[in-house]
Amino acid sequence: MSDLKKKYAELQKTHHLPTFDELDRSFDIASIEPNSAILREVRKKIEARLDETIGLLNAPLQPDATVRDLHECRVFSDKDKTRIFAIYRKLMIQRREASFLSLSSEERKEAAFIDTFVEEWKAVLPQLQEIMAKLRDSWKKETSVKEELGYLG
Repeated sequence: MSDLKKKYAELQKTHHLPTFDELDRSFDIASIEPNSAILREVRKKIEARLDETIGLLNAPLQPDATVRDLHECRVFSDKDKTRIFAIYRKLMIQRREASFLSLSSEERKEAAFIDTFVEEWKAVLPQLQEIMAKLRDSWKKETSVKEELGYLG
């Protein structure tokens, strides 16, 4: 067992945290230095994943004038966008909480955030996978260049 896993296992027992492997699968925590403030670094990894995910959800809701965003936002109905915004809102609440925690970085609060966030993440993950599949699949459908670039000209 690596030093990081050993140190995390101690924190896990103390704070009743998710397993190392569960966090590593979703947030790539294995790259954290074992001599760092582990829970702070886990929070930072979560923040990075939140930023990436929020950015992907932002495009269908408020597309930039790029071919990518204009193409992808067309595959979502108004009802889809309402659901996307509900997820976006949940993730933004968590993102702002993580930012707030960065101001004090108390181990107990970091642990509580990680535990709460992982449960929230598990709840929204199937919906995120559905949205990402729709984004991915939008590019598999044939469209004309004229139709795509019509938005821009």
